[in-house]
Amino acid sequence: MLIIDIHAGEAVCKKYQNTPIGKYVMPAVFLRVFGAFVYTWVIGYYYGFGDSHNYYQGLIDMYHAVKEDGSIFKDILLKSKVEETDKIYPYFYYDGYGFTHYYMLEPRTYNVPRLALPFGLLFSRSFLCVSFCISFLSFMGSWRVFKMFYELYPRMHKKLAYAVLFMPSVLFWEYHY
Repeated sequence: MLIIDIHAGEAVCKKYQNTPIGKYVMPAVFLRVFGAFVYTWVIGYYYGFGDSHNYYQGLIDMYHAVKEDGSIFKDILLKSKVEETDKIYPYFYYDGYGFTHYYMLEPRTYNVPRLALPFGLLFSRSFLCVSFCISFLSFMGSWRVFKMFYELYPRMHKKLAYAVLFMPSVLFWEYHY
């Protein structure tokens, strides 16, 4: 995943290499990758619990459901809300975690692991790899916002880069899935 992030950054960098904003691409990509490492470490070894663990447990439950019954994958992706009568619900209820089934009944909390599920399937539930994927999506979204503001205020590209691409709290908490 790190290679994909870097290659995506290189492609964007090449596209903007002769512009004032080209110099911000690779630092922004590397900071996102570094932020994913730091976030994973802090959540795993310092906090040890919290929303990220709840979302991750939902992802693990979805992963197991899809591995046992592939038809559930379509249901997960197409439904924005889980109900007690759905085939996925028992996976949340009997996961041994205690309250995932309550957590996943709320559409906002269900959608976080639902959107991370393809990455979880691709990388065998790796929290770090899923964080890398989210960092890649975050970079692409941040870059688009940065470009939009740059087109409006081209002389302020340095300040805009700091505000949109390099703000430390945004770099750290963006992995909160």
